[in-house]
Amino acid sequence: MTIHNVLVVDDSKTELMFLTDLLQKVGMAVRTAESADEALKQLKEQRPDLILMDIVMPGQNGFQLTRSISRSPDYADIPIIICTSKNQETDRVWGLRQGAKDYITKPVRADELRARVQHHLQRMRLLRDLQQLNQQLEVRVRERTQELVQANRLLREEINERRFMQDRLSYLATHDFVTRLYNRDALENHVQQALLRHTAGEPAGSLLVLDLSRFRVVNDTCGYIAGDELLRQVGDLLTALCPGQDLIARLGGDRFAVYAALDSEPALHRAQQIKDAFDGFEFRW
Repeated sequence: MTIHNVLVVDDSKTELMFLTDLLQKVGMAVRTAESADEALKQLKEQRPDLILMDIVMPGQNGFQLTRSISRSPDYADIPIIICTSKNQETDRVWGLRQGAKDYITKPVRADELRARVQHHLQRMRLLRDLQQLNQQLEVRVRERTQELVQANRLLREEINERRFMQDRLSYLATHDFVTRLYNRDALENHVQQALLRHTAGEPAGSLLVLDLSRFRVVNDTCGYIAGDELLRQVGDLLTALCPGQDLIARLGGDRFAVYAALDSEPALHRAQQIKDAFDGFEFRW
């Protein structure tokens, strides 16, 4: 069972003894102070769960002490009940304005005192439990947020990895591994689409096909690594000779093709340019 600490502030020893006796009978630990200075000293030594405050005291009165305690960040949550004369409505209102949570009239009745004190102690306990629950909730929310951030990061990495793999598979499905040019399937699909557009009325295009004479000699004398390097250089040369809108593909082996959106005469001119460039091409290994 929780034992609550109550601080009773009153300059009358008789009132202190009377109030202490009432509160101790309901299982509360009571400390007393006969002045504001002594009350502040008691606050620093041990934090009370509730303060029962008399108004009339020498030096700093109960209103001033109530205001000082209620405005302190260290003690503002401690409920204060002021003791006032029965017919002094202004005292009760003023005390509440200074920060008191409730009031009790003198002469104090035992049942009313116990009821009001227990009410505020229960309310304070519920508020502290709520604050503790809120703190625990904030911790769980932060932990959950961190978990979600981590999960989202891993999910993004997985999505990016999957997207990269899909892009890579799509690239490999349409490109030649050695030269990084388009492959036969990509060329056939492109030509089919061009034929369909030509049927719909668009201008025709031209397909240039070339092969490397005596390419087998390079493979037989220098090996397939040299042959692959020659194919890569041929691909780079064709890419440099043809505009970006032309589709360049390796058909397999030593055969290449270029599809250009050109009529016959410009296509023949393009083919001659390619042949002239290869006449001056040298492969060194």
